Amino acid sequence: MTRWANWQRFWILALTKLLHEDSGQTNCFMGTLAYSSPEQMEGRELDARSDIYSLGVVMFQMLTSKMPLIAEPLNFSGWYRTHRLQMPRSFEATNSSLKLPRLLENLVMSCLAKSPNDRPQTAADVIHELEPLDKQYRPGLELGKRIGDALAQKSPAPKIDTRLSEGTPTIATWPSDKPIADIVFPHILSTSRETIASVWVMLPQHEIERRLICARYNWFMFSPSPHPVVLWLTVLFSRIAEPRWLPCYLDLRTNQGQQIARLLAESSQYRVMLFPKQSKRCTSVLPATIPPSQCKLLMELGSDRLFFACYFALHGQQADAERRTGKSKAKKLY
Repeated sequence: MTRWANWQRFWILALTKLLHEDSGQTNCFMGTLAYSSPEQMEGRELDARSDIYSLGVVMFQMLTSKMPLIAEPLNFSGWYRTHRLQMPRSFEATNSSLKLPRLLENLVMSCLAKSPNDRPQTAADVIHELEPLDKQYRPGLELGKRIGDALAQKSPAPKIDTRLSEGTPTIATWPSDKPIADIVFPHILSTSRETIASVWVMLPQHEIERRLICARYNWFMFSPSPHPVVLWLTVLFSRIAEPRWLPCYLDLRTNQGQQIARLLAESSQYRVMLFPKQSKRCTSVLPATIPPSQCKLLMELGSDRLFFACYFALHGQQADAERRTGKSKAKKLY
């Protein structure tokens, strides 16, 4: 989230500069050779598309920490040949572990096109290409901002029933049907005292140790299509480690999904069970509370009435269409 927030600030500054910059300023050679466009190296008349090429070089460097083009020798003649003839390296070839949205990769490569006609023609075109990414990542940015604002307020920690923390790690073992991997799943935890919802998490031991003292945040989002599910998101925030996002899903078609939703709503809390990869036994339990507004949502989602309402809302239209089609065919027969 922090990387994407920095990206947004960069785009605002860079594109605002391109939108308002005097076009006359690009009619002479200036800037470093590594960031110059092919037409700039040739001494041709320039326009904003030359700046967009330079922007593409900067974007590639920010994403990979490497340059998209390498000149030999590092002088004017070397960069002249490189910008005119050498194709930029792909993101995969530069850093195979880097996972970027395909749209962003294509945008950067289009900015690095040799011909000005093949690049985005204006900064407004670049902004237009970025709009889908903004829609995709904005909810996560807003959630991250709320977490940051909450930490800045330094509000006192709520009182939590921690009875399950005593003795639970010794009895909770990793299910045999689950892989030994970095995964998260919901689980109903039953003890001699009570039944409570929990989320089971497997992480490397060092990742767990860095988050034993942390703030816990959560958010629940409902989606009725293609079938009723709830995204259950838990975030572990530690000042000595980056935020750890723990998403899982509640399938409201199942009794377990509905029961967990009701448990969450009624108790206003749950447990985060941490399992190190080196062991199948739970070593740490983190209690988490749920805001009242989210409890109200979960209470509604956990009821059979809302589940069936969602089901028939999704499938009722299809059934009505089939009935109307059947009636129409019957009329044609007679």
